[in-house]
Amino acid sequence: MQVGARVFLKPVRARVEGRARVGMDAETAAPFTEMIRRFEVAANLIFQSILSRQKESSTLAAIRDALLPKLLLGELRINGNGEYSEGR
Repeated sequence: MQVGARVFLKPVRARVEGRARVGMDAETAAPFTEMIRRFEVAANLIFQSILSRQKESSTLAAIRDALLPKLLLGELRINGNGEYSEGR
């Protein structure tokens, strides 16, 4: 599980497990534990997707930062076919 999901779920898990110890028997607490497990799986997928998109965004920003000055200065040209050439 990713760090973000762990941080979010720590207080939730503590509450459910605490109730299981204090006021619930194991049979009553089991559905809550299963609900948390399912939520952890779903939350983990969401956090993985967020991290993947953040990485992609950083990569695209680096490419933009490298190419934009060359395009503006005319050091790199792109024709209508999507092909590029260097120089003026």
